[in-house]
Amino acid sequence: RNRLKYFVTPSGLALKARPEAALTLDPIEFERLRALDGSDIDALQPDSLSSIALARRLDYLNTAEAVEDSERRTRIAADALRSGLDLTVALGANSEEGRPLSFRDGALPWSAALDWNLPIDNLPDRNAYRSSLIALQAAMRAEESLRDAVVSGLRDDLRQTQSTRERYKVQQLAVELARRRVE
Repeated sequence: RNRLKYFVTPSGLALKARPEAALTLDPIEFERLRALDGSDIDALQPDSLSSIALARRLDYLNTAEAVEDSERRTRIAADALRSGLDLTVALGANSEEGRPLSFRDGALPWSAALDWNLPIDNLPDRNAYRSSLIALQAAMRAEESLRDAVVSGLRDDLRQTQSTRERYKVQQLAVELARRRVE
């Protein structure tokens, strides 16, 4: 059977691999990581990181687009509440047989009608408008909540990274101190 097993590295990273797979650690990668001093973390600004995260998180972008869709539906529902004026004109004409473009001038019956739709009795349209306003407010709250969660998570991750870097520096100093004591 091709079952996968989970292995946890000393840093807490979970890996999935087949039991017979030989896992080796790359010493070049360890050297590259050791050469990093973490000073570039201090240059990161939470506000700029937040704007980058919000521009690239697909779940947030979908929620923001849902707000735009709700705004569009609200505008459509509001437009349906306006009064309407329709003009209908009809013209009936019969031509002589065998002469399709020959019409008698006085024998062209026509009619015109105006249909004015007042927004007095539009209960279904008003209910649709109110429902669209409620849906818009819900979409805006969902978008704001997700934005706050993304920004908060980003700030927490940045603080945790800075804290981990400081602990690493302390551990490096402790190792150096232990080396001096042994010598």
